[in-house]
Amino acid sequence: MKRFLKKTAAAAAAMILTVGVLSPAVYGLRVYDDTAQDYPAFSAAAQESRTAPTEDTLIVKTDGTLPDFRLLHAQKTVQGPDDTYTVTFSSAQEAADKLPDVCALRGVEYAEPNVRVVAQGNAQPLTEYLTYGMELMHADGFASELAGRDDLTPVVVAVVDSGVKASLPIFKGRLAEGATMNGDPETQDRYGHGTSVAGVVADCTQGLPVQIMPVCVLQTDGTGSLLDAANGIKYAAEHGASIINVSFVTENYCSQALHEAVDYALEQDALPVICTGNYALDMDKKKCCPADYAPGFIVSGCDRDMQFYQNACYGSTVDLCAPAGAVQCISIYGISYEMNGTSYAAPHVSALAALYKLYMPDAGHAALEKLLRLNTKDLGDPGRDTRFGWGLPDLSALDGSRRVSASRTVTYVQIAQLPDKTDYTYKDPFSAEGLQLRVTYSDGTVETRTTQGVQLLGTDRMTRGTHTVRAVFDDREAAFDVTVRYEWWQWLVKILLFGWIWY
Repeated sequence: MKRFLKKTAAAAAAMILTVGVLSPAVYGLRVYDDTAQDYPAFSAAAQESRTAPTEDTLIVKTDGTLPDFRLLHAQKTVQGPDDTYTVTFSSAQEAADKLPDVCALRGVEYAEPNVRVVAQGNAQPLTEYLTYGMELMHADGFASELAGRDDLTPVVVAVVDSGVKASLPIFKGRLAEGATMNGDPETQDRYGHGTSVAGVVADCTQGLPVQIMPVCVLQTDGTGSLLDAANGIKYAAEHGASIINVSFVTENYCSQALHEAVDYALEQDALPVICTGNYALDMDKKKCCPADYAPGFIVSGCDRDMQFYQNACYGSTVDLCAPAGAVQCISIYGISYEMNGTSYAAPHVSALAALYKLYMPDAGHAALEKLLRLNTKDLGDPGRDTRFGWGLPDLSALDGSRRVSASRTVTYVQIAQLPDKTDYTYKDPFSAEGLQLRVTYSDGTVETRTTQGVQLLGTDRMTRGTHTVRAVFDDREAAFDVTVRYEWWQWLVKILLFGWIWY
């Protein structure tokens, strides 16, 4: 019996000893050491926990108890603030495999991979716009390029109109302090026109530091006084607006007050961008003020197919055209809807001028006008015409011109290559195909241009004989001769007609 008890006691002691020795292997990571863990990694400063965002690192949040990280065989363990640690393994796969074991450690509240987060801000490409205009003008890439920069100087675009509905999400953080000229106590839009115009500017410059200044000059019925309108333009120029959008006109009336307001804005180095109006008038015969005033930057309209907007006024003052047909706008109720009219063409150009101003913060109104005129797609008759002006803004045809200093000017223009055709039969239409100009700038650079941004004068009403055609670019010009002759049958018609009249 005694022998049995001794054997039993010995066996029990052996079993206890065996369990004590093997328990770490049996229980693995569930064995803890409550003694102080004097790891060198734990003495690191808290900021060392800001490891690179990689999936081979686990974030471990504890309840204040120090887990036994030694059993994880990690490559690096760093203590951070708020009882948080980062534990780095040799690979993302090992970290994923060890995640359950880490969670099982005493004192661990949770553990998770330290994966990468992506900023959802200005650096992301801008691809979705309400208006189709940004894609039509190929301006979306330029806007996205600007959005990726963090050194932009804010630009203010004044919208002199019926006010702006400030509570709409599209204007959140986008409005500069404005003013009212019509007696209203605030710039809150109660008509809707100003909101839709300002919405085009905001949409085309989304994610960029372009502030919209609401200047209320129109009443709740969409009309306003000339004096209020003129004072509104002057106010915007005096209070920091670089671009002033004017989407109103007077029909068949020439206002000196509005002309003076435009002049005043230019004197303050602000660019007034003015719509032509929707009366389908020839402004060289009937006025649409201030669109009939050449010193302003005048914008007519086109549609998605780059066809002339049929209701737009036209004339020799037109500088550019921009989307005016079926433009997606924001109402004062926050609803997106389609609108037509040159009122919505002007803010496209105002937004584009703001992009140029962001890119070249020292550019004044003259430099902005030059950039807008040069970077166009010629529509209609070659060169400048009364409907499309210089054409539709087209940033795919930049020719690097937006990357030059704002002070660069054209010093000399000469003919590099004559047009393919300089000999015409009477009544043949003139063609500038093949024409090339050699342009020299004040900084010594030289470029070759075709008809983009070039105004051709003397090409209409050409009778028989030799005629001089002038190619004007940035107020510098070069000239070449064109010969017009009669065909034999034209001579015959002329002789017979003269004989009949004489008889």
